[in-house]
Amino acid sequence: MLHPATIRDFLAHGTEEMTPRSVANLKRLLTRTSERLMPEYARRDLPGPGRIDPLAPYTDAEVAALRAWAYGQPTANRRVQAERLLCLGLGAGMFAAEIAAIVVADLRVDDLGVLITVSGARARQIPVRVEWSEPLIRVIESNDRTDHVFLPGRKRTRNLISNFASAGSGEPGPNSYRMRSTWIVGHLVNAVPVHTLMDAAGIESVQGLSKFVAHIPTAEVDAVRRALHGAREDR
Repeated sequence: MLHPATIRDFLAHGTEEMTPRSVANLKRLLTRTSERLMPEYARRDLPGPGRIDPLAPYTDAEVAALRAWAYGQPTANRRVQAERLLCLGLGAGMFAAEIAAIVVADLRVDDLGVLITVSGARARQIPVRVEWSEPLIRVIESNDRTDHVFLPGRKRTRNLISNFASAGSGEPGPNSYRMRSTWIVGHLVNAVPVHTLMDAAGIESVQGLSKFVAHIPTAEVDAVRRALHGAREDR
């Protein structure tokens, strides 16, 4: 169980409900234990410091792979639930606990699209990205208002996402931290006003947003100059 490859897989896909600091502490503990019990494999396969980044947004290719993961689930119900999970994570940037708690009554559709109302400590409203909206519209049309959006009828909520992802097709499933980061960084790249994004993301301070800024892709030099000059793209 403590082979470096097993530890690596667990850190990448089984820690989505843990904070980045907790993940780092757990990695150190597992690494030291592995070194004592399996010295012949010690550190051979483990990612080095900084290579595991729970806030790294998914690339376009990785998002496509996650779609394939959802479509490749072994049953029709698992395919539906996997798609809903991606919609709430990549389409709305929700925390893992929020994904577990949201019910159908929290979804609303109007002329502007799908809107999610989040209750609790980070109460807010989240407009869902249009490319992830259609499956949630089907949820409203086909489920009772009191049903959970993700895995309705379940008995447990602990480690809900990681347990679901690990029990499917065998392919790596989504990580809630990375899905949220993908959503936030995508809006930053698209120049959504900072305070508007903070409200939708449930972030209380600019400092809380700063950890995502490092993941914004570097813009082309000409685009940067145009932006700083105040010039429009079509000039």
